[in-house]
Amino acid sequence: VLQQEVNLDCEACFDAWLRLVWIGGGGLGPIPPSIIKEGDAVTGQGCVRSVPGSIHEEILEASRGNFVEYRVKSGPFPVTYHRGRAEFTAVRQGVTLVTWSCSYTPIRCCGPLVSGIIKVSFWVMLRHLAAHGPATAGIATENRGQVLGKNLEGEGTGEN
Repeated sequence: VLQQEVNLDCEACFDAWLRLVWIGGGGLGPIPPSIIKEGDAVTGQGCVRSVPGSIHEEILEASRGNFVEYRVKSGPFPVTYHRGRAEFTAVRQGVTLVTWSCSYTPIRCCGPLVSGIIKVSFWVMLRHLAAHGPATAGIATENRGQVLGKNLEGEGTGEN
């Protein structure tokens, strides 16, 4: 579990997470994810993206301003199960605490590798959200559906 305060209210933080992290890649590299299937125009629910490495992730359930729950649907990520959740909680006026957690089952002998990849990835993406979310809060609020539908240029169980 990793947490980050973001200087946005919960709904704006949720929108920024979808835009900057889910669609934009969260600052992890020069190649953003591509949208394979569009989801709900407001929450992103049902959206499937392909991140570099051809790993497909799908938003299973979402409530604007509250949470996003997703899973690794397919691809070469060394897990047999991966389900993540980002929660958005108001801590004071105009500030949201984003709590990102996941549970997963790594394939044999890959537990430490998977744990490290997840922790570093979440850390980078949450810092990216905190740094860039407030500056882009007004972008695409009224055109949220258009933004969501287009790419913006074994052993044990682990939990992070």
